[in-house]
Amino acid sequence: MLYATIVLIMMAGVIVRGEPKCEDNEEYFACAPVDVKCNDAGEWQYPPVQCMGSGCRCKQGFKRGPNGCEKPSDKCW
Repeated sequence: MLYATIVLIMMAGVIVRGEPKCEDNEEYFACAPVDVKCNDAGEWQYPPVQCMGSGCRCKQGFKRGPNGCEKPSDKCW
């Protein structure tokens, strides 16, 4: 009975808390891929596909730049 009560309390905490608020042009992923980022040469750097845990990542069509998730261009700065 105690075990069931603890599980219910933990589940309620997850449901009430919900997903964290993400910044503009971001969305929450339970198993988030690594964001595409701008390298020192001003070119987009594509990391290998992998799960980096939960968190906010750039929405489809946006890439992480110096000012957050932005629409991509040929050069990122």
